[in-house]
Amino acid sequence: MPFIEPLPYDELPNDIQRIFDGVEKQQGFVFGNWLIMAHAPHIFKGFRQFIYAVLNPNVVEKRTVELA
Repeated sequence: MPFIEPLPYDELPNDIQRIFDGVEKQQGFVFGNWLIMAHAPHIFKGFRQFIYAVLNPNVVEKRTVELA
């Protein structure tokens, strides 16, 4: 069992869906997040903030709104 299991797109909160939709609009088809982050430092920064917000239990509830 992986450390983090991926969720289907339909089960994600609306704010998180907006993040993925924005990446797809900018980069076209999302093939792999590492390929996107290698070519776009601003996407990598957003990804780091996203992972921090998801994995850190001390972050307040509005964490996904700030990232969107």
